[in-house]
Amino acid sequence: MIHQTLVRLVHDHLDPIATRTIQTIQQDDHLGSVRRLPEWELRDWAKDVLRSLIDWPVQEDDRELSERYQALGRRRFQDSIPLQEAIRRLHHLKWAVMNWVRDHSFPQSSADLYALEEFEHHVCVFIDYLVYYVACGYEEARQKTLLSA
Repeated sequence: MIHQTLVRLVHDHLDPIATRTIQTIQQDDHLGSVRRLPEWELRDWAKDVLRSLIDWPVQEDDRELSERYQALGRRRFQDSIPLQEAIRRLHHLKWAVMNWVRDHSFPQSSADLYALEEFEHHVCVFIDYLVYYVACGYEEARQKTLLSA
């Protein structure tokens, strides 16, 4: 089970984690299209993903979340943002949240270290889940465009 203190740490620090994510996105030369998005949009996106991460139960089928991120993939295609950039910004968020938790949690025991490892595993599985559905939505939009051309 995920250590609730770490979940609370993320919940209580959505803004600084989003800010850290935006800073790394703006410094990444591989994200030319994403960097052109307004900062408020990046901030809202990061906070939305973090809220979903906090609430996400690890399960095989989460229809609402999968539909939301497929729609995001379709929107990224329509906005002409390359798929690799849509995926890379999710990675930036993953790195930001894991680094934030490492920098602000102070494991005192082996149980605390295990909880930190479990939390990081949860973050990785969650981001992998989102990457898949963003790619599905993106590819769906791309295929529709090819078929209609």
